[in-house]
Amino acid sequence: MLRSAYYRNRILVIMFAMIAPIVCVATAGWLPSLSSYWNTPMQPLFIITNAATSYYLFFESGWKRSALALMLLTAFSIDYWPVIHNVLAVCFFLLTLIPMYQTKRFRWVIWAYIASAVGIVHSLLLAELIGITLICVYNLLLLQKSYALSMRNSNKK
Repeated sequence: MLRSAYYRNRILVIMFAMIAPIVCVATAGWLPSLSSYWNTPMQPLFIITNAATSYYLFFESGWKRSALALMLLTAFSIDYWPVIHNVLAVCFFLLTLIPMYQTKRFRWVIWAYIASAVGIVHSLLLAELIGITLICVYNLLLLQKSYALSMRNSNKK
């Protein structure tokens, strides 16, 4: 059974991950990519968001590779390690497809996530914002489904 504290904490991390990029844009303006906020006063928010998200993903079934890529791209600053950082960022977004596909749930989110790559034509940041929002929505839906099943199973006992 999912404990309510576990559920609440996961919801908070997901919501934080969804809202933080919007705060970055609203505070520091529209930049070429999310990683560009490393060079702004939003750097701590960027680091904390990625750390919290990585921590959350490490404990989710199938998401360890995505978590590792996110953690490493945060460790390798865009300033000093741009190639490694960018490769890890691409890996994160691609590796995220694996657990989304394997769970076979909420296919519409997966298709929207894949389609969000088209946003790169207009703006890398736009594609990242849409992609991150969809990753968050997907995880919220999975968490809600798990919690509902857990509550239903506990009520049967």
